[in-house]
Amino acid sequence: MKKRYLILAALVIALASCGQETTVIDKVLQPDADYGAHGVAVAADAGATNSGDVALSITQKDGVVLLGGHGCANADAVCANLASQDAWVAAAWSFDSAGEPNAAFNGDGVFSDNNAAGGGRTNVVFAVANSSGGYRLAGGGRNSSGDEDAVVWALTDNGAPDSSLYSGGKAVLPEVAGTGTLDDVFAMQPATGYTWLAGTIKTSDFKMAVWRVKDDGSLDSGFDGDGVFVSSPSGGIEWANGMTLASDGSLLLAGTHYEGSAKARVWKVKAAGGLDQGYGVSGVVDLPLPSGASGRALAIVNDAGEAVAAGTVSAGGAAHLAIWRLKDNGSPDVNFGNGGMLILDGESPANYYRAKVAVAVDDQGYYWLVGGLKNDSGNLDMAVWRVTPEGKLDAHFCNGGPCVFDNAAGGHGDDWGTDLALADDAIYVGGWSWNGHDFDAVVWKLGLVEQQ
Repeated sequence: MKKRYLILAALVIALASCGQETTVIDKVLQPDADYGAHGVAVAADAGATNSGDVALSITQKDGVVLLGGHGCANADAVCANLASQDAWVAAAWSFDSAGEPNAAFNGDGVFSDNNAAGGGRTNVVFAVANSSGGYRLAGGGRNSSGDEDAVVWALTDNGAPDSSLYSGGKAVLPEVAGTGTLDDVFAMQPATGYTWLAGTIKTSDFKMAVWRVKDDGSLDSGFDGDGVFVSSPSGGIEWANGMTLASDGSLLLAGTHYEGSAKARVWKVKAAGGLDQGYGVSGVVDLPLPSGASGRALAIVNDAGEAVAAGTVSAGGAAHLAIWRLKDNGSPDVNFGNGGMLILDGESPANYYRAKVAVAVDDQGYYWLVGGLKNDSGNLDMAVWRVTPEGKLDAHFCNGGPCVFDNAAGGHGDDWGTDLALADDAIYVGGWSWNGHDFDAVVWKLGLVEQQ
């Protein structure tokens, strides 16, 4: 499979003359000083002034960046916390190629929806993606009955609702499992004529769910009979946080199964519906974990037929970022890392409501991970790792560890990268940063430069 070419992600090889050994140049990531303020673009508040904003996803085209996440309806400095979700405002922020708020997008670079599903609460965008002539957004909100509904939005490039899709630019999905259930969408994959969504549906327990939504906003009954596949775990609860298309047109999903402890899990769902019985154990793979550890898979990419998942591994009260690689049949790739898994040093307390992690693969087969690390002062720094195709930290990238970034919004507090987008000449990282009063949604534009 031809992967996207990333010029700056390639190792620079200097050939002095024929017959001489090659020299690999060590590289570090550096903010683009001409982007935003010293390489960082800071979003305006999507809700009330001086309220918290969190970006959870990112996409870019031709240097124009779109973030998705949530703001806050109240002037609450800590509104980014899960305890304040009733006040969340679904939001998307657009930046032009210079890192300034995109005036061509809704006039001020901000789209917001404080009433996504009719109940005026818990509104959030978990995923964004490019589509022809605009963008797709996926997330949810509380309805008038007080439970959560899955929601998809279609916006034009200028931030207006796309009236040609979803009967006016937004669709609230029906509660397939019955009135009063919780339907939460965390991941999205647009396709021609429809969009894939993944997350969870809660009846008596949480179950992993996949939706296929037609462009008119209705569920596509050609998928699993009614447009929704819902898992049937033998015990416990589970949900999906990441999704990618497999090489055969089916879906690979990354998430968590919880039954006494958390297990990082991957599912393969057929394009027609149902689990692929030839993948893993009847379509399900529990990712390898150290003895006594728990894990959560939060993101996934398809690398030439192999699934590469990223998430966290927790043991002894501390969490660490991790990356796994599976063969095309779902078995761990034992030639990658330690038996198919690489656990990264440093504490990284991630979660899917605020501190997601992301993974991408470049043209050379290197994996890029984004998240954060606890620093010596006890707060968090945004961090980017590069992992070799063999499952080892790249010794020629940031001294063999992550590149870390602090103080994006000027508050000398927490910084976190939730998602990344690889471009021809840069790496864009979306996330959030403490500005001294509240959280801001931010974008870092980074390039690889020779280490001095």
